[in-house]
Amino acid sequence: MDHYYRDLAFHLRMRDYSEDEVARIVEHAQRVVEGGGSTPELTLGKVADYIETFPPREASDARRSYQFAFALVAVVGVAYLVGRLFIPAIDVGYRIGLWGIFVCWALLLVAAPAWNLRRPTSRQ
Repeated sequence: MDHYYRDLAFHLRMRDYSEDEVARIVEHAQRVVEGGGSTPELTLGKVADYIETFPPREASDARRSYQFAFALVAVVGVAYLVGRLFIPAIDVGYRIGLWGIFVCWALLLVAAPAWNLRRPTSRQ
């Protein structure tokens, strides 16, 4: 497969298109290029420009769940490191305890908007 079509398939997957949709779009692009008798770049334009003709799909529930799980693990990991490294330095008698829980929730509240964990609204 040509480099152009691999890039096209990659960008479609990043926009949450199914494998069947990706295969169908790539096959259509190949037929268009073969019919024109030119290169994909001349017929369809750059991949970045051509991909803009396809609207992004909403992320699947599974993908959102993985993103949430990753964010939660990252926040708990940071809270653990903060508890292990900095709380003993300020001479608090316990390491994680309430401080770790407080730091974990504070980081989660700050990080949630950045990761956009809320369910996206439908695109019209």
